[in-house]
Amino acid sequence: MVLGIESYISNIYDGVDKAYIYILWSQKYKVVYVGQTNSRGGTLARLNQHCSVDSGNNQFRRLFQDKTGLSLTEADDLRLFSFCLGTSKTFTSAETTYREGVEYLVQIFLYDIACESPVSFRIISVVRTNDTTSLPFIRKMATSIAHQF
Repeated sequence: MVLGIESYISNIYDGVDKAYIYILWSQKYKVVYVGQTNSRGGTLARLNQHCSVDSGNNQFRRLFQDKTGLSLTEADDLRLFSFCLGTSKTFTSAETTYREGVEYLVQIFLYDIACESPVSFRIISVVRTNDTTSLPFIRKMATSIAHQF
């Protein structure tokens, strides 16, 4: 029997002049990873880097294996959620501070949600805070993303 894999990709492969927050989730292994990108290939290209054996940017693969003790190839329910931050230079430039601010707050808000949710999960991504996390528009974006997830 051959199993098909259905993937909804919409426009997450289009990262030209766009920035994204993305969340990788495995319900089976109760793992969540929050990231950000302004890659021209969108979140789909970033996911490829995260999952590649040969990439130096495969942080998700390494963290998944470290935290679960399993190979990433065993995560047969991995899902990618993409949230476009828009086309403003604030988010699309090479400067990562604003994207990282949203990324950090999404992770923090997801910690709060995990405490109250009947669906348990642990967050394995590693992000750091910065001065942008106190900006109201950054907080608003992060709150919206965390609640949509």
